[in-house]
Amino acid sequence: SFFATRGLSLGKGLGELRDTQLAALEWGRRSTKPYLLINAPTGSGKTLLLGALGCTLGQSWTYATNTIRLQEQVTDTFPGLPVATGRANHPCLIGAETHKRDVTAAEGICTALEWCEYSGWPATKDWQLDKLAATGGRLCDYYETRNRALASHWRTANYAYVLADYHTFIESGKTEVMLCDEAHSIDDAVARAGELVLSLPMYRRCGLPIPNTTNVARLVAWAKSRLWSVQPSVARRTAPDMAQVTIRQQLESVRAIVRPDDWIVEKDKYTITLRPIWGRSLTPRILLGAESINAPRRGVFASATLVGAEYYAHRLGLPEGSWDYLELSHTCAPEKRPINFAPVMAMNAATTEDPVARARMQTAIDQLIEWYMMRGSRAGLVHAVSNRYRDYMLTESRYRGMMVSDPDEHALRVRNKEASVLVAANLLEGWDGVGDLCRFTILPKVPFGYLGDRRTALQKEADPQSYDYQALIAVIQGAGRGVRTEEDYCDTWILDTNWESLQRRRKSWLPQWFMDAYKHRVKLPD
Repeated sequence: SFFATRGLSLGKGLGELRDTQLAALEWGRRSTKPYLLINAPTGSGKTLLLGALGCTLGQSWTYATNTIRLQEQVTDTFPGLPVATGRANHPCLIGAETHKRDVTAAEGICTALEWCEYSGWPATKDWQLDKLAATGGRLCDYYETRNRALASHWRTANYAYVLADYHTFIESGKTEVMLCDEAHSIDDAVARAGELVLSLPMYRRCGLPIPNTTNVARLVAWAKSRLWSVQPSVARRTAPDMAQVTIRQQLESVRAIVRPDDWIVEKDKYTITLRPIWGRSLTPRILLGAESINAPRRGVFASATLVGAEYYAHRLGLPEGSWDYLELSHTCAPEKRPINFAPVMAMNAATTEDPVARARMQTAIDQLIEWYMMRGSRAGLVHAVSNRYRDYMLTESRYRGMMVSDPDEHALRVRNKEASVLVAANLLEGWDGVGDLCRFTILPKVPFGYLGDRRTALQKEADPQSYDYQALIAVIQGAGRGVRTEEDYCDTWILDTNWESLQRRRKSWLPQWFMDAYKHRVKLPD
């Protein structure tokens, strides 16, 4: 098979590439553009396609996902694929000795660049050789999995880990092709990775008090003027000296800020945090290695919600004319996944807190639950969007006795043939409602971003499209939770009247497979 000849095994039940995947593979092979954007709906075999593209376009690839849970889904498709995860996911073998308790590798002495007999670093001194011999060659779990991943031609890692160590994964030449799954989340992932948290006490201890300002340009000028005075020793890395190393690295990062207006500053008693408003100013450099001679030759970006290709490329910071776009068709027939807009009322922060308005929406939600229960569809999902609204629903619904907020408890009830409605605040993506786990999905509120977050508010002010873009992605992701295979079926209901204006403004961004199943202004079933 295609993968067997390349040394990759496939998970149980997976076989040869389908015709649509082969056509997409040929499209990617023929493209001369460095970046490929693929809108791949649920069930289209996105993971298999990305792996095939990686093998076709280069000799080595890194498959990046947004979460560790999604990494596990990748290894379900490609068993044995090396998995790279951050230090916090691995135990420290000498943690009990150094901390007198169990700790993770994130707290180990190696984080301060100190030698450890389990790290795999070369031992040069007699006492190091003695300690290394005493371990019997045992290796730290973190370094063992990391080294295995980097020694392979291909690997999977989450965005947070890749971005934290982009020199190793991106700029080292170990990644010829960067495969980015759930690519709609890249902008936020890059922005989080680009945050700079400056410890006020640490800077004071080192004689470099930070100016009392929230002006980014002033902080950049200050970093440039102070960088020369920070010269950590390379001969001995003591704790105070490691603080100097950290400070110099941070000052270099602050000095490198080119557009201060694209950053915000947040202060508290102990820290100053510089946050990029947009990830796109950093994406080409730290995700694609654009400034490195060993940068990946190709980048593939795939998502079920890679909507508005031109706007997405702009958000990612891709140069004009550097990308090709492909939209795959949905493998599940539209009649098996109807998306119904049944306007009930406008939902916002005020109506969510108004008991009378909330009761009106709850009546509509309960009416839908009753309709499905009477027809034998005994499991569904309600996207509450916020924890507060979820808690209201769990106490105010007529069907609160069959409602749960834990996906595992929901799955157990479904296995036991019990009626169950999963009410969740944060399952717009990353959860698979396969088969009987989800036969109906209800969105009582369009999940617009929280404007109390300064970054979200500034993004909307600078680029109103971004606010709509994030809401549209959330709706499409939420509607896709219940249809995960070609044979699956699930109804989706959008009840918030705010959807009408959003859909009208951004209709051109909606993928064809979404519109094929979409029904506008329908009545709730009696």
